Amino acid sequence: MMMDYRNQPALLRLVFNEFNFDALDLPLWMGRLPKPGKEMPIQEQQGTFLPLSASKNVSRKHAQIFWEGFGPYPGHYIICESRNGIRVNDQILLPEYGPMRLDDRSRIQIGDHAFYVLLPSHIV
Repeated sequence: MMMDYRNQPALLRLVFNEFNFDALDLPLWMGRLPKPGKEMPIQEQQGTFLPLSASKNVSRKHAQIFWEGFGPYPGHYIICESRNGIRVNDQILLPEYGPMRLDDRSRIQIGDHAFYVLLPSHIV
């Protein structure tokens, strides 16, 4: 059954220089555009896939943003899935470091793409 997302509030917003992306479903996977005729790499998994680039400096599954509601520090987290790493608030994050908790207005850089994360209480 298809969900109607038109009136659903965003779970978080990514603010790029050129556009905003409202995530209506988590986890949010980000990565490289698939080649023509190929399918998105995340189709069998829950969540949303945001293609960032066709460039090889972005991996097919480069990073994932998810919500962790259990444990002592509930919140939005990002995990790096690429050997190329990502930057979160100018700190390098590699796969072996595990997830990093995101704050409102965290700055993320994946390849040549930089953006800010707005958490739900700050989305207008």
